[in-house]
Amino acid sequence: MTKKIKILMDITPLFSDGIYLNAGAAGLRSGIYNVANNLFLEFLKRTDLDLSFFANTAYYYFVKKALEKNHPDLCSKLVTESKCCALYNYFKFTYVYTKNYFYKILQIGMFIPAIIAKIIMILFPKKYSAELFFSPYHYPSYTIKKNSKLKKYILLHDCTPILNIYNTKFIGAHFKNKLFNQIEKENFYFTNSEYTRQDFIKYHPNITEENSQTVLLAVSDNFKPVYAGIDKIKEKYNIPENKKYVFSLCTLEPRKNLIRIVKTFVQFLKKNNIDDLIFVMGGGQWEKFLNELSKTIDNLEEYKSKILRIGYVDDEDLPALYSNAEWFIYTSQYEGFGLPPLEAMSCKCPVIVSNATSLPEVVGDAGLLINYDSDEEHINACETYYYSPELRNEYAQKGFERSKLFSYKKTADKLLDTMLHSK
Repeated sequence: MTKKIKILMDITPLFSDGIYLNAGAAGLRSGIYNVANNLFLEFLKRTDLDLSFFANTAYYYFVKKALEKNHPDLCSKLVTESKCCALYNYFKFTYVYTKNYFYKILQIGMFIPAIIAKIIMILFPKKYSAELFFSPYHYPSYTIKKNSKLKKYILLHDCTPILNIYNTKFIGAHFKNKLFNQIEKENFYFTNSEYTRQDFIKYHPNITEENSQTVLLAVSDNFKPVYAGIDKIKEKYNIPENKKYVFSLCTLEPRKNLIRIVKTFVQFLKKNNIDDLIFVMGGGQWEKFLNELSKTIDNLEEYKSKILRIGYVDDEDLPALYSNAEWFIYTSQYEGFGLPPLEAMSCKCPVIVSNATSLPEVVGDAGLLINYDSDEEHINACETYYYSPELRNEYAQKGFERSKLFSYKKTADKLLDTMLHSK
């Protein structure tokens, strides 16, 4: 019998999904969650692995609830550094979510035991029986970091905070302290695109050509052409029944280039006297940026009604929204990978993306690629698609065919092949 490889996988990112927890936590069904969840499901299919699962003490009991609901047979394989510290954090976060002072009292009562447990954890780091550690997002925790026998593999997603793309000091500092400053040369790093890999090599001396590898991501199998039921979905999100729409899905934040996208879309409508098309914008939001975006939309006067913000979109509605859109636009300034364009392509929706950073690796020649900072190119791209249904259909088909090159099975196979053969 072939010996199974013991892998400890960090599944902390699964805590943040509303399906698993119904906790209302920030970052619901984020790109990070989707990557972590799909790799988790792919790893479970492998018969040559002896898997155990790690959760950061801050979220251990949330992750445990997720497993109890969806994978109860795996609960016994979930570990953390200190259950005492995890319990303290559980009471703290539960109070934050519920404002129930009962949990605040329990948190205060756990303070001294948690401090003692933390000291014991530092003096006597926990040992893990696994041979390999894999994290789809988080930096290695203290006890994992101290375990020199545990080979560590970390998936890196992008360098946006380092490059000040967010223009937010707090996020940049958090990223540097929690991940960037803890990158060690002896670990191995996967990146979700070659662009991201070269960024990390450029900006961090401990990441080199030798200890890093590009592993492209994918999208869930539910992203496929869906045309039925669009009328009900339009009604659900207050999209006018008699209007065709252009779709965009992203977190409403500065680097997504939404101010320019909105302004140039309206210029395109004005220039061509178009009245049968609106712009539908889905996704979560940054409150600070939302004010700026709202002001931009308010200043559009009679064209204000052409821009529709529908907020967070349920997963089950996304394939139909992609499939029935005239085209999808995603001219982001910076992306580590860019999952939404691949989702759109998988649903046979023609795409317009920026030719910046990693997006050309995802889209290739299967969409219109433009400069993110060019108003003229945004307007021209909209005109190209609007006035040429044949070209839209051609790019929809090309994008659909290209999307078949990406799968989480391929991603997981490449990750595991490297981990199992680079020890």
